[in-house]
Amino acid sequence: MVANNVNISIAMATFNGAKYISKQIESILSQLLPGDELVISDDGSTDDTVKIIESYMKKYNCIKFLENKKRHGVVGNFENALYNCKNDYIFLSDQDDIWKNTKRNEILNVFSLNNCVLVLHNANIYYEDSNSYDSDTMYEKLGFSKNLFSVIKKNPYIGCCMAFKKELLEKVLPIPDENKITIHDWWIAICAIRYGKVSYCNKNLIDYRIHSNNTLGFNKTTLKYKIKKRLNMVLFLLKKR
Repeated sequence: MVANNVNISIAMATFNGAKYISKQIESILSQLLPGDELVISDDGSTDDTVKIIESYMKKYNCIKFLENKKRHGVVGNFENALYNCKNDYIFLSDQDDIWKNTKRNEILNVFSLNNCVLVLHNANIYYEDSNSYDSDTMYEKLGFSKNLFSVIKKNPYIGCCMAFKKELLEKVLPIPDENKITIHDWWIAICAIRYGKVSYCNKNLIDYRIHSNNTLGFNKTTLKYKIKKRLNMVLFLLKKR
């Protein structure tokens, strides 16, 4: 198994996440090995998010903190973190979920067994307001596909459930403007399917937290708008070599 022989980078984007970020950071730190890193890019938080991160940095030298100054918004914030990841396996992380304590090793073992470029895993859905879990898991709701046309049509790849090899960044970066392609995880997914092999792990490796402050990568839009975004993704993809 590969889990103890490689290092990982976790790319986390933060913005006003003080209420939740401590539990998420602790759930990640508990399973990191020497050489792993947690790369956090903050998009100008005005609450105590940065202070909380700094308090962990005093105790853990594996945390790399960045201020996102170039391209604001969730896509630019994740892009900033990705540009600064050094290890060969990159995990995406939101600021408000909770990792299961086997996530690192489970995902790395899937990479080892399947020789893939990206792994997507399942998740429990936790509703903050009602303090309850959904009876269905994330991918019982969304489904999973490796078909490029299907994924361009409808994105089932949620970033906080994704990990990929650093070699994919050559195709992913720079991420096209969100006004043209919608969201970063969708773009990463279609690049992975186009240029490599993807695998699915049907294990619930995070608690995906639903609350009033979630940043969502989708909105109710017109059919014309949706078609335009999908065509843009195809055009950007065709420009890649």
